[in-house]
Amino acid sequence: MPPSKLVLIIDDDSDIREAIRDLLTVEGIDAAEARDGSSGLEYLRANLPPGVILLDWNMAPMNGAAFMSELSRDAALSRIPVVVVTADARAGQTARAQGLSTLLMKPIDPEQLLEIARRHCNGEGSSPPPR
Repeated sequence: MPPSKLVLIIDDDSDIREAIRDLLTVEGIDAAEARDGSSGLEYLRANLPPGVILLDWNMAPMNGAAFMSELSRDAALSRIPVVVVTADARAGQTARAQGLSTLLMKPIDPEQLLEIARRHCNGEGSSPPPR
């Protein structure tokens, strides 16, 4: 099955979700949004899996760690790649300790974000999509 061309953005900051969605959309990558870990899980259980999840680590009421704990309990969902997004270096260390190796620090580098989205959603590595 080809990779999904969708990125699921889970972040409690609506401005960040919107900025990421807009950047991805301009590059031809579809995006869905969830306001926290709970709504992210609801989305995943009701829709086809995304190519990658961009997960804010520090949010309420369900933070990134709690989301990952729930995600790991579902064999199908636990295979979806997750990229932790955070402004807190300590949170990044915690995420790495839980086995998450891909980390985007806020403020997000747009080129790094697009490279990750292309790799997971288009199967194109770091090459830009055709124009």
